Amino acid sequence: MLKKKLQKIKEYHSVLELAIIQGANAIFPVLVFPFFLITLGENIFSSIAVGEVLALYVLIFSLYSFDIISVQKVISSVTKDEIFKVYILTLICRLCLFVISGICLLFITYLINKTLSVYLGLFLLYPVGMILQSNYFFQATNNNRPLAVFVLIARGMSLCLIYFYNGPAGYLTSYYYVICVSGSYFLSGVLSLIYIYYQNKTNKAKIQWAEILEYICTGYHLFIANIFVILYRNSNIIILGTLASPVATSLYATAEKIIKCIQSIATPLNQYYFTRLIKQHELKLEPYKVGEYKSLLYASTNIQLKFMVFIVLSLGGVGTILGYKVQSIAEIRS
Repeated sequence: MLKKKLQKIKEYHSVLELAIIQGANAIFPVLVFPFFLITLGENIFSSIAVGEVLALYVLIFSLYSFDIISVQKVISSVTKDEIFKVYILTLICRLCLFVISGICLLFITYLINKTLSVYLGLFLLYPVGMILQSNYFFQATNNNRPLAVFVLIARGMSLCLIYFYNGPAGYLTSYYYVICVSGSYFLSGVLSLIYIYYQNKTNKAKIQWAEILEYICTGYHLFIANIFVILYRNSNIIILGTLASPVATSLYATAEKIIKCIQSIATPLNQYYFTRLIKQHELKLEPYKVGEYKSLLYASTNIQLKFMVFIVLSLGGVGTILGYKVQSIAEIRS
């Protein structure tokens, strides 16, 4: 009985740590972007919002589908050397994809709008940080506490640097703000990289170019299945930045941050229950019968579904109220 209770407490701790990680990442933009809109004005803020979306495209291509594939690989690995090899292989693949997509998009943006290319260049620290952060590795090894600490430290430092800055508003200030935001992700990524390497300093991993190409090709079907949906969801800000006024772009970008904050609450639950489902699937030796896998899926996710209904209803109301307040302030300034 005591053993079961301790196991339950451990499970809740894992979910809490994932919630801290994702919560800090989700709430952080909601805390800073409305502040940017108020202090910098809608013209500069709209450029910042478009630059962030472009950097997000680089992140999408860089992360690829490794958050799913690498979790499965780590869980199915037997030795620590095999686990470390999955980490190194994933890191190299992501960095290669980042270099290709980042350089191409930065060059195209520079040809179209030089000012926007500056914001994109500064925001590229964001995808680099998320690559180095390797959330999937902490998730797959069920060791999310260090990452939660790194994320809280980095986001907290960034908030302090932004809120306590007393310089005059303008383009230089906007560059400073963007560096604080993207640098926060880069800092947590570097801390995660150092921690993982220190924990695996005795492990060895030899990677060949053929393995890199094979690993990228392995996940292309999952990537294609998700990429068009993600590109569509994030294209609205770019379209507004091209066709609409800076005020419309700024208000939409702020509202989208609030909505994404609500959506991101589901991520720690998805990560936890996905890992749990994979582990239960790996333990079963016999083939699944008709309906048996469906029962396993429901048993692993029904708590998540009930919890999400409560979260969406609660935070949806809070987000709506906050959105109206930000809109009122922006209209007064304009």
